Amino acid sequence: MNEYVIDFETRSAVDIKLCGAYKYSEHSTTSITMLAVLDCQTKDIKVWIPKEFRHLYNTEISDRELASLVTSENIFIAHNMPFE
Repeated sequence: MNEYVIDFETRSAVDIKLCGAYKYSEHSTTSITMLAVLDCQTKDIKVWIPKEFRHLYNTEISDRELASLVTSENIFIAHNMPFE
């Protein structure tokens, strides 16, 4: 079991400060643009990019690797956990 710090980056037509995190996350224009994953043991940072944005930047962690991390017995730390 490892610990990972995660941070999502998103974009949307709505302003999170005006509508709040819940409405922002549910809005039809909101999408994830990247996920940074820090392995706390190795201090290695990898970036996962959704398929629709991979023409702009190459993903450093594959969909399969990310799924394996999430479904294994790992601990995830997010500084804005209710939103993440």
